[in-house]
Amino acid sequence: MGNATTKLTNLTVETNPTLEQLNMWWADMHADPEDIRVAFNDLMSRDLDTFLEQDLIWAFIYQGLTLTAVSWVHDVIRDAYNAPCEGWIGGWVAKPYRGAAGKTASLMALEAFRQQEVKHLHSSINVANRPSYLWTRRVMGFTPVDIFPGLSPYNGVAVDCHILTLNPEDR
Repeated sequence: MGNATTKLTNLTVETNPTLEQLNMWWADMHADPEDIRVAFNDLMSRDLDTFLEQDLIWAFIYQGLTLTAVSWVHDVIRDAYNAPCEGWIGGWVAKPYRGAAGKTASLMALEAFRQQEVKHLHSSINVANRPSYLWTRRVMGFTPVDIFPGLSPYNGVAVDCHILTLNPEDR
């Protein structure tokens, strides 16, 4: 479980990561195949270059020089002025920070997305990934919409997914 004793100092948000930062995060995130297997569906590219071809909005959270968490918005919908207004959130928290520091990092990411005018955020979570579901509800404040049967492929099998939204009025 998380490390609640990790100190919460020097947390900063980077919304325009360099290619080096992206590569370091990608390697860290893929270092735990079990996390990837349950957290990310088969539609998410396992290749960083391909993943970066889509329209993404970033929030890299650092404690000093240490990457603690990364959140991103994908499937971005933009308004008539090309400003992002809606999308689906993805996230990763480094294992040593999956406690109080991770909570702070997740809330900082949401604030970064608000500052970029992303007003409508949604989340799709594999029903087998209960920790992510509880984190998204309890820590990030998302509201459950429903469980959608067979919505997304994980390891070649269509699985049920929780759909949540940040704004209850988006239900």
